[in-house]
Amino acid sequence: MRRLAGRVPSWSRRWRWRAAGWVAAAALVLAGGAGVLLATIAPSAAQMTEPYTVRYTTGDDLTLSPLEIYEGERLTFTVTVPDASLVAEGTFFVYFNPDEGTATGGGTDFMTCVPTDTSCSGTGNFVQYMDAAASTTEYTFDIMAVADGVSESDETIDIRLGYVDDGGYDVWANNPDADDPAYSVMIKDGQRPPTATDGVTISESSLALTELHDTDSEATYTVKLNTDPGADVTVTVASGDATAVEADTGNDAGTLTFTHGDSGNWATAQTVTVRALNDGDVVGEQDVAITHTATAASGPYSGITVDSVEVDVTDAGHGVIVVAPTTMPVPVGGSGVYLLRLKSDPGGTVRIAATSSMTAHATVTGDESSATFNDTDDDEDNNWDDYLHIAVDGVAAGSSVISNAVTTAGTTSTSYTTTTSIPSVSVSVKTPSLSIAPASVSADAFANNGTVELTINGENISFRLVGAKGIYLEGDQYGRGGGSGDPNEDDDSADKVDIANQVSLSGAPDGLTIDTAKIVGKPASGGGLVARRPASLVLAYSGPAVTADDQVTVVVGRRALRGVSGIDANNRTARLYGADLSASFTITAATLPVASFAQAAYSAGEASGSDSVDLTVSLSEAAPAGGLTLNLVLTGTATGFADYLTVPSHSWSTANSRGTTTVTVPANATSATITVAVVDDSVEDPDETIVVTLAPGEGYLTGATGDTTVTIADDETTTVTTPSVQFASSTYSGGEPSASRSVSVGVSLSEAAPTGGLTVGYTVAGTATSASDYTALSGSVSVAAAATSATITVSVLDDMIDEDAETVILTLSDGTGYTVGTTSTTTVSVSDDDTASLVVVESGSSTSVPEDGSSTDSFTVKLATQPAHSVTVAVTAAAGARIDGPDGSMAYTASEDLTFTTSNWNTAQTVNVQGQNDSIDNAGDSRSATITLNPSSTDTKYNALADQTVTATVTDDDTASLVVVESGSSTSVPE
Repeated sequence: MRRLAGRVPSWSRRWRWRAAGWVAAAALVLAGGAGVLLATIAPSAAQMTEPYTVRYTTGDDLTLSPLEIYEGERLTFTVTVPDASLVAEGTFFVYFNPDEGTATGGGTDFMTCVPTDTSCSGTGNFVQYMDAAASTTEYTFDIMAVADGVSESDETIDIRLGYVDDGGYDVWANNPDADDPAYSVMIKDGQRPPTATDGVTISESSLALTELHDTDSEATYTVKLNTDPGADVTVTVASGDATAVEADTGNDAGTLTFTHGDSGNWATAQTVTVRALNDGDVVGEQDVAITHTATAASGPYSGITVDSVEVDVTDAGHGVIVVAPTTMPVPVGGSGVYLLRLKSDPGGTVRIAATSSMTAHATVTGDESSATFNDTDDDEDNNWDDYLHIAVDGVAAGSSVISNAVTTAGTTSTSYTTTTSIPSVSVSVKTPSLSIAPASVSADAFANNGTVELTINGENISFRLVGAKGIYLEGDQYGRGGGSGDPNEDDDSADKVDIANQVSLSGAPDGLTIDTAKIVGKPASGGGLVARRPASLVLAYSGPAVTADDQVTVVVGRRALRGVSGIDANNRTARLYGADLSASFTITAATLPVASFAQAAYSAGEASGSDSVDLTVSLSEAAPAGGLTLNLVLTGTATGFADYLTVPSHSWSTANSRGTTTVTVPANATSATITVAVVDDSVEDPDETIVVTLAPGEGYLTGATGDTTVTIADDETTTVTTPSVQFASSTYSGGEPSASRSVSVGVSLSEAAPTGGLTVGYTVAGTATSASDYTALSGSVSVAAAATSATITVSVLDDMIDEDAETVILTLSDGTGYTVGTTSTTTVSVSDDDTASLVVVESGSSTSVPEDGSSTDSFTVKLATQPAHSVTVAVTAAAGARIDGPDGSMAYTASEDLTFTTSNWNTAQTVNVQGQNDSIDNAGDSRSATITLNPSSTDTKYNALADQTVTATVTDDDTASLVVVESGSSTSVPE
């Protein structure tokens, strides 16, 4: 600690006991302000804890954030003591920025002074002493942050209270060695930012655009909110004239959405793109306002006023735009395409023709040598504001200038004439080629299942994205993409960049294959051939090591190449190149050791003396220091551990039926041995095999004899008895009733079925029809291993046809692994449960009609079963009744025919009945009329049916009486 002059008077010991009422407070005052209180810190009361040490107890007040003061601002710090007599000058003091602060006093970062020094112009002092002569309990000191104009980090000032002890040393009242902190003031760099107010900030107030200009036809501005809106805000952006100026917010609704809260985007500027649209008019300049309307569910931004952006649009005027690079490269055998567009509505037809200055190098011929723009009432033919293309074909390497001119023939416009100036296009015709990098690859690169990636680069040619916009997939025709569709856009989806089916290898060693071939990278920018994407070619190799250099030719099919250049950003055209191209690279001979088996085949057996065999693996050169470990894979029909063991020992995967092991060739040696020991079991097996394959690994390649086969001969024999197969019964019964629809036909074996089971074949015949009368049968039945029987299930199908009993006849067929026994045929009888009949239903269970025909009754008729052929039911009414059929014609007659087919047989048909007046007073006031139903059909079941009848009761309306009629309504005679 710094030693101070003077001694502590005798009252200091007494003061220890009376200092319990200390309170300190700090208030922030803005520079130039008048005591504006921004923050206050009020620690809890101090207490004496030991001689010459005062420590502030930490309380809630001390957990406040540090006071902040910006450069040029002033802080007033007040210390209050309960008794002025306790203070003596030179004894009690305030010390600024002890060891822990980062700010520098003395006028560098801050100054200290008394409040009466309004400018705080002195250099300040680190120590401010309390003036005992003032006889006051409050002492104030100011801190002034210096506005130094230097960009720096925020800094801190620590403030401590202290006094001088008996030895002349200062002691902190808030002890720096204790846990409680000093007062802390942070000096924030720069000026205090102004308080934000609600509002929407538009980055631009005006924009100037020119129609059809390369760069000046489009501009942007940004929109953001000044404060957190408290609720989501939608800003709707609208153009005052959408035909002249487009305001693009990135969505069809033309809106910008700002979300609120700490995680909201309200403070993030959002971009609006403004475009001058070519409306075809020639009007000079036009002013269009872009307006903004803010809406919100609540809060200050609902309906807040937002500034507009004024757009000054300069008209394109008359003229022709040529879209092409300054010098357009065209491949020999390919094409270059540039685009033409009119700046204004021509008011008629304009035909522009192209001419090549050097036809030996480049030509323009056919329909694509001219472009015709039309202004018509027909929208289909009205294309004056489209981009139309001119195609230039590359003939031979060299250059040519393509001139464009309005022709008299085909032009009716008065705004565009033969004197209209149109820019020309310079063409450089170049020979296309492919190259491969790297030019050579070592065979060692394919070691350990390695792959090699090559890059195919096109010179004066480019690769094309498969199925990309604007490209026809077949033939050599140009395809125009609509709108902004770009065939060379950054679309790296697998289905567009994969060109493997267009790449092939020639002269490649056996085993060299194409793993992947795809277009990579980004399109080239600027003029020249577009989409200069290289192609990545990944090769894999599974053959023996290459022992001599091999030159491999990579052929790229024409469908993966684009022979077209000079395409505009708004409309896309493209054409396939006219021929395949190729490039070569070299696979250099391997330098790593080549591992091979000494033999391609070995033999072993379960019998003693042949139950083990040694397999030798050889290297083309000595193994390196430390030896060389080779990986081996074990497959084949034999099972590891159950049928054989190996030295070195192997692991075995039952799920994959394969094992693995390794063998190490010692340092400087050229071979190693694997021993296969055959396990002698008691099971008769067919001869089995062990296939041992050299797998990829580090530090070696695989030679021509990369695998070897060990054949294991079995030493067990077993006498096998061939089972005899027959049906358990020669007859079975089933039928359409539910209880008998499933018939289990038993198949019996004289011996248990062998390992692996047995398949027994049979044929199906009989009068029943498969899939109509019973479920179709497979023609074979499987007998499980060790089983002596099996079941064939005949499932009868329930139909609605009246038919005779039918049969399903099964006959066992000869087959492998069995003989056919005595009962080789069985018959399943299938009974029917359907009866042909007419179903007649009378309404109200009876038929009754009045004689006078004032009302009718009815009955319905349908068939009980499905007929094999159509059935006609002749309906005849006896005297006293008349009938009308289902046609509803209400023409009542004595007879009607009802026809039932194989489709409508179960659909009820209605017969209406009407009474017939006989003018007879019948006994009992009613009489009966019989209606006869007579079915006839080529279906024998229905043709044989007896007639059915319906009896209609006819109510009488006649009464027996004399009818006397007087002439003239009376009878009168003279005397």
